[in-house]
Amino acid sequence: MRTIFFTLISLIGLFCSAAVSQSSPHPPPATDQERAGWTLSDMRTLGTAIEAYAVDLGGYPKAAGLDALIPLIQPVYIRRAPVRDAWGNAYVYVPAADGKAYRIVSAGSDGKTDPATWDVRGEQAEYEADAVLDSGSFSRGWRNR
Repeated sequence: MRTIFFTLISLIGLFCSAAVSQSSPHPPPATDQERAGWTLSDMRTLGTAIEAYAVDLGGYPKAAGLDALIPLIQPVYIRRAPVRDAWGNAYVYVPAADGKAYRIVSAGSDGKTDPATWDVRGEQAEYEADAVLDSGSFSRGWRNR
């Protein structure tokens, strides 16, 4: 009797695990549109932490890049600063020499930055284009398709 009970329980467990694996497949990979949305949100979050730093200290961090910026804003102004966009590329932080402006850049889906385009404002049709946050406002972003 005991053997039948354990066999029955094993079969029920096997059936349930098969049903669960059939009903909850792995989620599909993120689209570039979804990655762009996450990236822009993270860039805004990073910008908010930099703005808070500026309110307290009277100017934006003059850090020479993202690696030097993170210790200045984390954990006081942000618990854990985003350092990579949704495609896995490191953000670029470019401060103005006078501490009165800054720029955060995402290289986009191709992972290649193009500084020559950073002053060209507007929505970009392609996710390969760089997105730019200039002192808290997007000057270049991606068009939501």
